[in-house]
Amino acid sequence: MFNKLNFSASINWWAHGLGYLCPAPVREFFNASPELITIEFVHQDVIFKRYSSTANGDLEKQQFNTQDEIVRTRILTWLQDHIALKANVVLIVPDDFFLKKRLAFPKATSTNLRQVLSFELNRKTPFSAEQVYFDYLLDSEQHKTDKIHPELFLVPKEKIDANLELLKSWNIKLDAIRPAAYKDNCDINLIAPEALPKDKSSSDKTMLVLVTATCLLLIATLYAPIINQQKELDMLESAVSKNKKAAIQLKQLEIEKSAIIEQLHFLDNKRRNEMSSVALINEVTKIIPDDTWLTRFVVKETELQLQGESSNASSLIQTLETSKYFADVQFRSPVIQNKVTQKDKFHLSAKFTRENI
Repeated sequence: MFNKLNFSASINWWAHGLGYLCPAPVREFFNASPELITIEFVHQDVIFKRYSSTANGDLEKQQFNTQDEIVRTRILTWLQDHIALKANVVLIVPDDFFLKKRLAFPKATSTNLRQVLSFELNRKTPFSAEQVYFDYLLDSEQHKTDKIHPELFLVPKEKIDANLELLKSWNIKLDAIRPAAYKDNCDINLIAPEALPKDKSSSDKTMLVLVTATCLLLIATLYAPIINQQKELDMLESAVSKNKKAAIQLKQLEIEKSAIIEQLHFLDNKRRNEMSSVALINEVTKIIPDDTWLTRFVVKETELQLQGESSNASSLIQTLETSKYFADVQFRSPVIQNKVTQKDKFHLSAKFTRENI
């Protein structure tokens, strides 16, 4: 009698191996649930583990010493086969490499929290943004309060850069870097979003095929009417050529009309722009706290830039965004404390539309 569990496992193994004989796009199309492959460095060894979203525990484990070139070549070939099947590759970093810290910011900073954290790292931690890989987690219940408390995770680059260079030399592109305790948490990834590999999904390719087929069908359907339209167009062009001189004169009149209208509106536009600047100054004066003063006030097109000092520069983003005039308020440079005045020196910008002024 067959053992049901072993028989099922054998069929899965056979189907998985047969998939390698198919072209890569075909394999990607039928692989609806991508696998997870983790990489861990333990002394001189590298450990690869393969996981599936449909099974508990690791399905497969590969391990080799970095000095063993023969075994390394075999295992890297195995890894590339799984990457071709759209497996997600994650570097697992030991938990003791990480600095974990809970911070507090105004709720208004949630829209650009990663940028705010990069500015605040050198104030809240012993490191600057250039010295670490970092990410954060937010509690889903924090939307009920006026503050957010991100859980910051960071690891010094010097701890893992050597391993990253080794993986790069093996032509391995990572999809994520995570702490060992959070290997299954897709919300944390120490790779900056702009540095992630960009791959088109199989759904994008399928959509491209469907759009191309539709376009070809439309061209075939419309081909006959186009011939008739071309004949009518030839007749119209013949008629237009007879009145070409009149058309040129009409165009010249339209150009002159536009020039006159532009001259008439010049003074009006200038007056409105001056009024807009006065309104902005008045609005900023009303809403900024008394413990804040400005050293620079610049209006450029639809952007306002402010420089100055404040007792609490972090709260200025929320203060400005309470105004109906301003949106997309953000710091242009890190906040620095003036040792003489004990206040925060800031440089921020805000978008505005003149229609609201």
